[in-house]
Amino acid sequence: MAVTVGASRLGLGMLRRLPADARPLIRPGTVPTGIVHLGLGAFHRAHQAVYTEAAVGAAGGDWGIVGVAPRSTAIVDALAAQNNLFSVSTLSAAGSATRVVGALSGVRHAPRDPDAVVALLADPAVRVVTLTITEKAYQLDPVTGDLSPDAALAADLTGGGPPRTVPGLLLRGLAARAAADAGPVAVVSCDNLPANGRRLRGMLDQTVGRAGGCRPGWSTGWPTTSPARAPWWTGSCRPAPRRRSRWRAGRSA
Repeated sequence: MAVTVGASRLGLGMLRRLPADARPLIRPGTVPTGIVHLGLGAFHRAHQAVYTEAAVGAAGGDWGIVGVAPRSTAIVDALAAQNNLFSVSTLSAAGSATRVVGALSGVRHAPRDPDAVVALLADPAVRVVTLTITEKAYQLDPVTGDLSPDAALAADLTGGGPPRTVPGLLLRGLAARAAADAGPVAVVSCDNLPANGRRLRGMLDQTVGRAGGCRPGWSTGWPTTSPARAPWWTGSCRPAPRRRSRWRAGRSA
């Protein structure tokens, strides 16, 4: 059966025009933020955000996600124009389905407002920080595991201006969190790296050391994860799902 909702941009105002099984499980803005995610790409939107929404929809909880883009403004602007909504299409031997996901409680572009990202990392309401930033952003030598800072991270380590790198953001945010006694936080790498939790902790330890500080007051966990398959991101799925939707989803997966 074809579902036609004109050519309207996806947003809160058009949710009532969608079939019930295509609507978000939670409504954006109604679930308080508990997670900050660094790296607002297709993997996060098609996996972590989907499963987080399902968990909150089933059992409740204050686990809204603020997604932070470390570089690109395009995805942040597209999501902001869509009230932080996006769509995910699933294709399998059993058929296909497209639905809207409402797990994002906000979006930020780190280079435009790094202080806001640091404040989020220091917010006691945030108890989980997740990352999908690709191996390069960790700035670690792939053989030795030693920190190999580029010019931007070297500048972050001097503390002379707002942070411009992911290690710099984490350094400032976790230091601010410790200073504010904002409580424990789990920092979770979801990138496809061996022993990614240990690598992430090593990156932060070396970042702190290079900056001339120490982290004895940080109450931080560094679990290791094993990422699953990557999604197929094109902006529009081909072959098209059997149920066709004509509403726009910006740069959604």
